[in-house]
Amino acid sequence: MSNGKGNRIKGHAFTSRFAWLWVVVALLFLNGADVLLAQDADLDGLTDAEEAWLGTDPMNQDSDDDGIPDLHEVIGDPTGTEQPDPQYLTYPVNILGGTPEVYGSMAHYDPVLTNTIGQVFCPPRSLDLSVPAAAMGPAWTGIMIPGSARFSTMGVNGWTFEVWIRPSSNDMDGVILSYRVAPSNFIGAEIGLEAGKAYALFQSAGGIRFKVGGTNAADNLPLAPDRWQHIAGVWSPSARSLSLYVNDMKFSRAVMLQPVQGAGQMYMGGAGTVNPAEILSAGLLDEVRIWRRGLAMEELRQWRNRFRQGVVSQLLAYYRFDDGGRFIQDFAPGAVGMDISSALYGVGYTPFPNG
Repeated sequence: MSNGKGNRIKGHAFTSRFAWLWVVVALLFLNGADVLLAQDADLDGLTDAEEAWLGTDPMNQDSDDDGIPDLHEVIGDPTGTEQPDPQYLTYPVNILGGTPEVYGSMAHYDPVLTNTIGQVFCPPRSLDLSVPAAAMGPAWTGIMIPGSARFSTMGVNGWTFEVWIRPSSNDMDGVILSYRVAPSNFIGAEIGLEAGKAYALFQSAGGIRFKVGGTNAADNLPLAPDRWQHIAGVWSPSARSLSLYVNDMKFSRAVMLQPVQGAGQMYMGGAGTVNPAEILSAGLLDEVRIWRRGLAMEELRQWRNRFRQGVVSQLLAYYRFDDGGRFIQDFAPGAVGMDISSALYGVGYTPFPNG
């Protein structure tokens, strides 16, 4: 889970890299370069001068609260290999600038390392649904995504739900994403698994249900458990079609009615009900993207293995699950205050020991 703090550095951090650099220059002059260049105030393995250059907090071993010490995020592989491995790098101040392919993570590409004393380093950065499900027990009905007002009119311009999923053989039935409209609890948009088969569906304002995929489609094969696969559900009002994309396969049907619209609640990993068929209690999710437009197959293919960043039209919510901190950060443009607190779902926070 991402720390969700953006560029904020807590405690004694200097908010300006250049202000801190001027302090370093002054101290070099007063105290002698050799002494200061070797100084490591927080004993994290990075000197204060190195932290000044990186923009990290020289008084905090884990500047972005993500559970991975600054040193490990900077050098990559902490197991003692001669050359650092760029694929293991995150970023100690959680900035999306620069080269996101280095600083970010897509879990279906992530390796897993443990160092010599058993610390898991750079675990696959994704949402493990079994963690909140186990923590909440019978109260687990999915994660409530904040800011549901932004989803209330998706049916007008179209919608797309897309996600990388690594389903677990322990639970192959349940909702991945669902928008439920109040007070009817009708489904404005949904993707999920039905006996391991992906589906997309919505209901009309009158409650008529339209579904594509699932067990109704004879040629829709079940997803392979414990393997990463990409799925997307797309409603296109211009084409009057509801489509499901499973990797490179497309299932589609004509639909004359629009999805129900209005105030409601968006869920992830469930649908806010105690119905076991609607709850995913295991499996990994990554790169969850919710759009207020119907994406074409070409755009889905072009970007499913790449990060979306900057100004992206009609991207309402974007969860990347890039590290192990206190929040799931929403990277959608303008999604201020939309991060999800892990504490709401019984998930504690234990920083990685530095070693």
